[in-house]
Amino acid sequence: MSAFAPCAQAASAPCTVPALGWKITGGNADDNTSTPCVAGMTLLHDAECWVMPEAGYTSNSANATATSYKCTSGVLNTDMNLEVTGCKDNYRMSAGSNQSNIVCTACEPGKMIATKPYGSGVQTCSDCDGATAGSCAMGCGVNFYQSSGTSSLDIKCTACKPGTISVAKPVQDNENDVCSACNGSIPGDCSMGCAANFYQASGNVSQITCIACSPGTVIAAMPPQSNATTCAVTTTTTTTTIMNNTPMVCPMPSNATDPTMIAAYVQCLDTNCEDADTPWIEALSTLPMATCTKIVAAVQNNCSMSVGSALGLLMTDMNKSLDADIAQAVEMFTLNSACCSACSTDGASLPDGTTSGAASGSALVDAAPTTSPSIAFLVLVPTALLLSISF
Repeated sequence: MSAFAPCAQAASAPCTVPALGWKITGGNADDNTSTPCVAGMTLLHDAECWVMPEAGYTSNSANATATSYKCTSGVLNTDMNLEVTGCKDNYRMSAGSNQSNIVCTACEPGKMIATKPYGSGVQTCSDCDGATAGSCAMGCGVNFYQSSGTSSLDIKCTACKPGTISVAKPVQDNENDVCSACNGSIPGDCSMGCAANFYQASGNVSQITCIACSPGTVIAAMPPQSNATTCAVTTTTTTTTIMNNTPMVCPMPSNATDPTMIAAYVQCLDTNCEDADTPWIEALSTLPMATCTKIVAAVQNNCSMSVGSALGLLMTDMNKSLDADIAQAVEMFTLNSACCSACSTDGASLPDGTTSGAASGSALVDAAPTTSPSIAFLVLVPTALLLSISF
């Protein structure tokens, strides 16, 4: 019997796990019950352990995220010698140049990068697209909040509104993420701009401060401006009335070209679905007899166009240009905001100075009557021809 002992011993001999490769660790990402390999460990006969690349690394295992070592009669068997080949999505190569020394570092929240092989060299992450589900798989960046989704696959990020801020955060497993109010007294804290009824006391974005308006004055919420802003008095009256003699809700600004007053006025027009006063449009654009009806017709009823773009288009055709500060103040608003009533007519041509009311159906008449002829084909003619006839 003793003559057969060596054979029996060989058949059940253990194996020793060798040193694992660069950035290879024990485990199986698809099965946390698998035995992880450890370099130098003893693997008994018919036992198996698993290895996989560390988080953020791709490998030469095309069909699996891990591979195993198995001991059979003292011989260690494996499907392949697992090696890293590059960095996974949302991990940048921060150091190294080959399979034995690359370092993959996770992108910060709000950043992303596609998978890269080790030969790509050192890389940097770029801004993700918060509106696309899963683009910001590492979380939302500074001053963005997780507006939907609960995982890296479906997360969406939305910018905080003026007056609110947020720190960068990894993906949240709930939909309770919100921006918080900034402290306007701390320079630079309100980096997204000032909330409604707070004016910007400094034009330096990195040192922006927001101060509450005095009683009787208002201002719309705004992103950071290149210059300090001021609150507008709320008692200014307007020269525009509707045909049933009911006063308009939104007062025309006392200073037609003040960026702060512009923003407050257009926000009021949008809220109450009114058209901007003709004298205000004329002062803003320097175009005589400019009305919402004519502007909407000139852009062929494209009321989703920004006010700045629409005015800029008309003024360019007249060899004029829109003041830069005014353009910045109105760029956040569309024609739907400044010319809500005219836009609600769906492009119907009306006599100069009149529009159809969105809610009451009454016609809006400018206090100063116009003498331009009614043109029934406004929406069909080129902009240049329309301007030559209308203005």
